[in-house]
Amino acid sequence: MRLYINSGDHDTFGIALQSAILYEKLRLHQPEAVELRVTDGDHEWMVWRDTLSDALQFMNARIAGPK
Repeated sequence: MRLYINSGDHDTFGIALQSAILYEKLRLHQPEAVELRVTDGDHEWMVWRDTLSDALQFMNARIAGPK
């Protein structure tokens, strides 16, 4: 399963830590299919907006096109 994980480093819900733990567990089994980005910000749209382009490029490179 391909997964792009993104979190703000100031997230008040502790999501950055939980994201890193999830990433490490998945990376052991599928290192090319998972990506983690922890960026400056809280639990807000701006964090996702700033990495949306990277997320789309990551997924695009891993999704097979029509055959």
